[in-house]
Amino acid sequence: MILRREERSQTGSSTEIQQSESRQGEVAGRKVTVVETPDWFCSGLSLEELRQDVELCVRLSTPGPHAFLLVIPVNESAEELLEKMEDIFGERCWRNTMMLFTVTDEEQKKNTKDFVQSGNLEVQRLVEKCENRSYCLNINQSGDDSQVSQVLEKIDKMVAGNTERFYS
Repeated sequence: MILRREERSQTGSSTEIQQSESRQGEVAGRKVTVVETPDWFCSGLSLEELRQDVELCVRLSTPGPHAFLLVIPVNESAEELLEKMEDIFGERCWRNTMMLFTVTDEEQKKNTKDFVQSGNLEVQRLVEKCENRSYCLNINQSGDDSQVSQVLEKIDKMVAGNTERFYS
């Protein structure tokens, strides 16, 4: 969706990737590289295989990723995700991380915001680790450039606030 192409990782996809893949394109007048990673919970990869893939991911985004976009459906378990992120990337990954909640309509977007603010403690903890950087991305509005522009603006602010411009 970021590069205005159909992403494979959407629910129900039969072409789940087993290794990180890098794609480049132009978005809002700037060159953007997106590295899509395997689904950490459905791919059947061991923790060691995931670590090796993360090394590939970092190499594909030389000099290193400026941002990790943690894309999760609202119903995903946040505790396991938090543990895997820290196991694979280390504690300092959070300063380069923003959560993207995938939604399909405005009602689900409102419910997601309510859910994050007043509900699930696991999700609240995960959002706090990301320094409250999150965005509800409507996957049914893939042609809406304003969503991608808003995500890029949030990434710019996050990167500007970091002493290191990219994760290594």
